[in-house]
Amino acid sequence: MAVTTMIGAKIHRREDPRLVSGEGRYIDDQSRPGTVYLSVVRSPHAHARIKSIDVTAALKAPGVVAIYTYKDFAKVIAGTMPAAPAFVAEKKQIPPRFPIAEKEVAYQGEPVAVVLTEAKYQGTDAANLIEVDYEVLPAVMDLEQALEANSPTAHSGAPDNLGWDLTYIPEDPNVMKEADVVVKQRILQQRLAPTPMETRGILAEYSKPDQTMTIWMSSQNPHFIRLFLAGALGIPETRMRVISPDVGGGFGSKISPYSEDYLVPAAAKLSGRPVKWIETRTESIQTTTHGRGQYFDVEAGAKKDGTLVALKVTQYLDMGAYVGTFGAFQAVACLLSTGAYNWKHVSARTVGILTNKVPTDPYRGAGRPEATHLCERMIDLLAGALKMDPAEIRRKEPLRPGLRLGRLREGDGHGHEDRRVREAPPRAGGRQEEGQVSRYRCLELDRDLRLRAERRHRPGHRRPCPGRERAGARLSDRIGHRLRGDAFARAGTRHDLPANRGRHPGGALRHDRAPARRHG
Repeated sequence: MAVTTMIGAKIHRREDPRLVSGEGRYIDDQSRPGTVYLSVVRSPHAHARIKSIDVTAALKAPGVVAIYTYKDFAKVIAGTMPAAPAFVAEKKQIPPRFPIAEKEVAYQGEPVAVVLTEAKYQGTDAANLIEVDYEVLPAVMDLEQALEANSPTAHSGAPDNLGWDLTYIPEDPNVMKEADVVVKQRILQQRLAPTPMETRGILAEYSKPDQTMTIWMSSQNPHFIRLFLAGALGIPETRMRVISPDVGGGFGSKISPYSEDYLVPAAAKLSGRPVKWIETRTESIQTTTHGRGQYFDVEAGAKKDGTLVALKVTQYLDMGAYVGTFGAFQAVACLLSTGAYNWKHVSARTVGILTNKVPTDPYRGAGRPEATHLCERMIDLLAGALKMDPAEIRRKEPLRPGLRLGRLREGDGHGHEDRRVREAPPRAGGRQEEGQVSRYRCLELDRDLRLRAERRHRPGHRRPCPGRERAGARLSDRIGHRLRGDAFARAGTRHDLPANRGRHPGGALRHDRAPARRHG
């Protein structure tokens, strides 16, 4: 259907008849012969040291097949969980995060042991018999107190609780002096739990003769999950298949890999049987990555006639106990805080803070809603201070063609000049007008990908990437290689370990990978 005919037309959702008639297939609908069920023993404390774990009584419980702790998983899982550069490439510290705790827990709900049983209810009973001796440590809960010099640290031995402190665009005090009215506001974006209708779940089956792993998972991101798991488990991506059937909601919370995403396949490899884990609602609220959890200190100035002069934004982001895989993506709120308005100058800074809470990761817009809210709120406050109609300011100062967002200066705050501004044609006077170009770099990337796709579909064109149908496949390979390399380089992975044979230094696999499949 052409775009022109879609406007105003009644378009039926193609998936609805199958789903509303009860024919959807979710993770708990999947089954394999001989499946055992995994239950997770979690820390009841936000911060504690593990002194001992006694599984004697639990091993005697009915239906127990095996009990695994850190020492068992360390044999089959290499490295630590990844943290992508995202919008903060250089971080102050990235606490190493193994899927299961060894000596210390940093948030309530962090796994310390798992139980495999023949029936699901038996796992709950056996898990209650495992005795873990904890030494409770001071917990970091408040963001402002976490930055104080005498604050306890979220991780023992850490220098402080600062994950990152990055200034994208420095402040220019002289610009704010031009404002006739200045308003300040602290804006809170509360921490929240995503709570999709279908909780997370995994079914993994390992074939020892073929050395292949098949994983059924409620995931929004099966390709990246396969990339991370293949590297950690020492299985080539060509021998690993990740299947995401119908997914009952995610809101971004099913993008990043979780501890259970590693533990369930690893348990299948250790036990030699298919392993299934379905998250309870309590576990979902307690351990699924949270969203938001940040506040902004914002200052805005304008002239008497409503002309927008300057916007100063400082974001304080609660990272939780670990840096989420894409947790730094939330800093994009700083880059989009100008909204659709023409500010003469914008300064933006993001501060990531470690606490003893569940890690945060992208959730529903991942920074974009926060940016929109703070910008529109400041416009309203300026209108109130100027005794103007807020709509009048919005009509007066929208972005116009030829203006960059917020007229951000030629540099990016780190002395790197914007190539597009540098290459822009000079104006009549021989000098280049500041802020002349108004396109995001992602638009350039989108243009390049579309041009590449068009070339591939020309008659007689020979594909540069045989077997890869989508545009930009090589680009995604480079991104994946970077993420994979970062994950294992940070972990200090030893490449002489059996699980790491077949990888280049940095964790990249030598094998070409087959496409992960999404069924539904």
